[in-house]
Amino acid sequence: LSDLLIFASYSAIPIAIWIFVSKRRDLELKNLARLFAAFILWCGLTHLMGLITLWYPVYEAQAIVKSITAIVSVGTAILIFPLIPKALAIPSPRQLEAANASLRREIESHLLTTSALEAARGNLETQVALRTAELSGANDQFRALFEHATVAMIIFSEGKIQQANRAAARQLDTDGETIRSMPIS
Repeated sequence: LSDLLIFASYSAIPIAIWIFVSKRRDLELKNLARLFAAFILWCGLTHLMGLITLWYPVYEAQAIVKSITAIVSVGTAILIFPLIPKALAIPSPRQLEAANASLRREIESHLLTTSALEAARGNLETQVALRTAELSGANDQFRALFEHATVAMIIFSEGKIQQANRAAARQLDTDGETIRSMPIS
């Protein structure tokens, strides 16, 4: 009875492993899981053969099953040790949850930073618009004062006459364009 229960369990476990491996397409170590399933199944078959040989002396069949079980067992034992580092490298669900929580915190931090930067950009754009309006107003005032001044004014830059007001044009008896083309002496 114990051999029959062991065989039944050793048959159910590989089926469960096989179903799991088939459903998890992203599983890294599928071949290792399949090797374990084969190992467990052949171990179960040795118990079944032990049960059969109680009533029917089929020792040759039992020897073949045990030989195959030995080959699968030795193969599993040899292949398992090099795969331990790979298996250990697979993150646990707890490690994945911790990594996800860290990523969520980082995303929240980036969203806060982005929000703060957008607010700062809005403030800067408002300040630039105000300063631009102030500068435009100051330029308009300067132009009005420059053009309507009763004193002749000429603006020089880089060794050339850049601008002259109406008073300068009247005093030199010419227009602003002509003044700009005059040589400086």
